[in-house]
Amino acid sequence: MFSWTVVSLVLLTSIANLVGGLIVVRKEWSPKALTYLMAFSAGFLLSIGILDLMPEGLENSPENGIYILIGFLVLFAFQRILTTHFHFGYETHEDKLSKKTGGLGAFIGMM
Repeated sequence: MFSWTVVSLVLLTSIANLVGGLIVVRKEWSPKALTYLMAFSAGFLLSIGILDLMPEGLENSPENGIYILIGFLVLFAFQRILTTHFHFGYETHEDKLSKKTGGLGAFIGMM
């Protein structure tokens, strides 16, 4: 059944993701602000995954544990193998290619 409420919520969510992506890509963030934002977002995502999604997935079917592990390993592989070189902290250096592709990757990911 087609619902305009669902369509409007999906469109609103999509627009919010695009605006959030543009804000992240277009603004020059200080290293301290980036550290705080990364720590907050990582903790938020971990809490959702560990406290909400994993128990529900394992409650539905105990065999889902292997899929959780596979998903984690795929995400780890994408982060370590396929992304461009970047890091925060004292050992940062200017790399124009990774700065451009990192921003573009963040924008595409938010889309």
